[in-house]
Amino acid sequence: MVLVVSSLKKSFGPRVLWENIDLRAERGTLTGLIGASGSGKSTLLNCIGLLTAPDGGRISFEGVELLDMGSARRRLFRRDTLGYLFQNYALMEDATVKENLAVAMRGRKDTGRMREALESVGLADRLNTRVATLSGGEQQRVALARIMVKAAKLILADEPTGALRSPPTPESSWGTSAPSPTKGPAS
Repeated sequence: MVLVVSSLKKSFGPRVLWENIDLRAERGTLTGLIGASGSGKSTLLNCIGLLTAPDGGRISFEGVELLDMGSARRRLFRRDTLGYLFQNYALMEDATVKENLAVAMRGRKDTGRMREALESVGLADRLNTRVATLSGGEQQRVALARIMVKAAKLILADEPTGALRSPPTPESSWGTSAPSPTKGPAS
């Protein structure tokens, strides 16, 4: 197993959000979380992404116990391994699309790779556009392109199509596809 979550528990004060959560995912698989609003889906993703500490349980990725990592190793894990598509996109609104994608590429200015990712999400002509001028759906697609250029080993996507005007179709290249193995592994 690449990702293993065992007996995870999270509470907020007296309210137990969830407990005994077990999840296993192999490389190259897509796993979805379904639940009512407020049921803790985002919190679970935040725990797996080491942004929120669970109250108990274990999380391992590629055999490494994530919760045992110190703060420096957690930062490296998030930087080098994890791709996170946040509900609110987490884009730099005053920066251009290109500058936002470059952050995920750790400063590399591979505009060919950027253009390819933007083309796949339907924003091929927006590389030099300021993010603040984009619609919510366009910003969400920039955030998806950012994940694609990063080529993360583990991708956590929190409501990845929530701001899009229409549901993805099988014809949409950006709807459900992950980066191809030649561009980096997806989990």
